[in-house]
Amino acid sequence: METITPTDKAKNFFEYMLALNNLVGKVIRDYSEYEKNWNLDDMMLLEGCFVFDNCHNEENLVEIHRPTITEKDKTPPMPHNIFKDWLNFDPKKENQKPAYIVGKQIEKADGVKKEELFIDDKQRMHAYGTWTAQWKEWAENLKNKKRSLEKYEEFFDLITQLEKEGESLEFIYGTGLFTWNHPDPKIGTIRLPLLTSKVELDLDAAKGIISVKLVDQAVAVEREIFSGGISIPNIQTINDLWRDVQTREITDDMNDFFTRFIQTFDANGRFIDGQTVKTPGEHPSVYTHHMLSLRTKNARVVRDDLTQIIEGIGNDELELSDTVASIIGERVEKASEENSATETDAGNNFEDDILYFPLESNEQQKAIIKRISHHQGVTVQGPPGTGKTHTIANLVSHFLSEGKKILITSQKESPLKVLKNKIPQEIRDLCVPVLGGGRESLQEIEQSIRVIGEKLGELDVDRLEKEITRDKDVLKKSRREEARLKNSLKE
Repeated sequence: METITPTDKAKNFFEYMLALNNLVGKVIRDYSEYEKNWNLDDMMLLEGCFVFDNCHNEENLVEIHRPTITEKDKTPPMPHNIFKDWLNFDPKKENQKPAYIVGKQIEKADGVKKEELFIDDKQRMHAYGTWTAQWKEWAENLKNKKRSLEKYEEFFDLITQLEKEGESLEFIYGTGLFTWNHPDPKIGTIRLPLLTSKVELDLDAAKGIISVKLVDQAVAVEREIFSGGISIPNIQTINDLWRDVQTREITDDMNDFFTRFIQTFDANGRFIDGQTVKTPGEHPSVYTHHMLSLRTKNARVVRDDLTQIIEGIGNDELELSDTVASIIGERVEKASEENSATETDAGNNFEDDILYFPLESNEQQKAIIKRISHHQGVTVQGPPGTGKTHTIANLVSHFLSEGKKILITSQKESPLKVLKNKIPQEIRDLCVPVLGGGRESLQEIEQSIRVIGEKLGELDVDRLEKEITRDKDVLKKSRREEARLKNSLKE
């Protein structure tokens, strides 16, 4: 009987999780199913919209300058009296088409009515032609400014939407449009950017400028396109291409990658540069394309993570943690007391029975520490308002004092922000927050790293050891006194 290794078990487990996720979460293969999309080629045609190198700030990907529409802009050129009464449209409405009345019944001085055609008067025709040219220029200018203003207002509202729903939405820049009418009707039309990167919006209210900035230059490969029944040929070569492109910056010229990828993916695959019409065909193609998209995170993020975990296990790039080993049924040996003591001594000289809780605590919190020291996992449950955040702050402080690393995750950002404020000020900057992955989050990470570096630079080991010895003595005396008083009460 063939023996299944722990690595095979782990891979099977995560493949099962991915298959289950694919069943409950729809795979999106057409960007038209995203919440919103903006073609950068279209945006650069708008007055006050600047893209890539045309931006006033080189750090920006896109800039939208709020246009000013004056009363002069709103006022059309005055029509001449010679044809004013012949106009068959409202000249104040820029979206209408110029038109005139073809003919009128004109009453002569003798009272006889006679039909007169507009074109009968050459001077009237010439004046109308001159005015119409001026009116069309005015109308086009006003329409352009209004379109730019609508775009500015749209992105202004988008800032508010991302602030409210940012935990469930993702704003991205995409490049390299992969298109294909897949032969399997269950898969259907594929039309998505191959490469993406997270972006965010910045509002300069004083100048009336909304900027789209890259959160970082990291390149994400949209692997989800090829999930759920799409066979990938030459998988090893394509994986190498994907790994290589992720070491580059999203603003680099990616034409070489698109060419190599599509020709490796399909014998008839084509990379098409500079074509405006991007229609999916019988064979896969990649078009030069730049776009912004707003999409929901949902199950896609989990699928991406599971795919990378499976690949990492298969390539021996990931080592199975004790927690995963326990889940897949592998026996995990607890570290010996000697090894535990060695590991503890490497971080500090603290005693095992001392709890370093900076906030008020109860027996339940103390029990959690004892359970964690003997088990791979402990579940603590409780409804809102029962002190879970308070408990986590105590646990984090205790584990940090033991030299341990702690990862805290949450479905939403707000609990993590509340938790950080519960951590004592003295060690708060040792907590590195990753909230949403935006620019502000990256700045907080940089701040934490900077403070950690400064603390290490100022570290005086001898002085700290003396303080630790002194504080331990004080703590021991306090505990002895506490025990004495408790015994006195019992007597």
